[in-house]
Amino acid sequence: MKIKNLFLDRDGTIIVEKHYLKDPDEVELLPNAVDGLKKFVEKGVNLFIVTNQSGIGRGYFSVQDLYKVNKRLCDILSLYHVQIKDIEFCPHSPDDNCRCRKPKTYMWEKLQKKYNLISHETVVIGDKLSDVLMGRNAGFILNALVLTGYGEYSLKKGPIDCFDLIAKDLLDFYYLLENRGCL
Repeated sequence: MKIKNLFLDRDGTIIVEKHYLKDPDEVELLPNAVDGLKKFVEKGVNLFIVTNQSGIGRGYFSVQDLYKVNKRLCDILSLYHVQIKDIEFCPHSPDDNCRCRKPKTYMWEKLQKKYNLISHETVVIGDKLSDVLMGRNAGFILNALVLTGYGEYSLKKGPIDCFDLIAKDLLDFYYLLENRGCL
């Protein structure tokens, strides 16, 4: 299996979890995030962010605030020659029962259609069970938990058999995949 697409959660996976982040000046990369992402880019892997942003639905911040945070993140990553191909987000609160909130697959379906993606060439990594279950529900080849953000809590909460891989951070995830011959 060769991985061509990486679906990443944003908060707690790439950047420090700030609980309803709305200020672009507070974007802070997690340790080893850039190094891991750079290695994926060097292997030609497409990077996509899929993120639940219930703070919008709850009225804590606006869609424009989200766009500013995402732009700041992409600007920082571009300094390291890391490009995010696209970002999809769910703006709804958990009570809205929408079709886009992870673990549902609508964000995947939109990106799949837009870029002609194939599920068995795609992996997901995130710090919550909902991230991993989205990948399972979409038929991704690997669904990984990262132990940053809420990752350790998610691991304890389980069920552990949902996680195909468990990585310390994004750089560790890269090396786990490389050692498996997936890149």
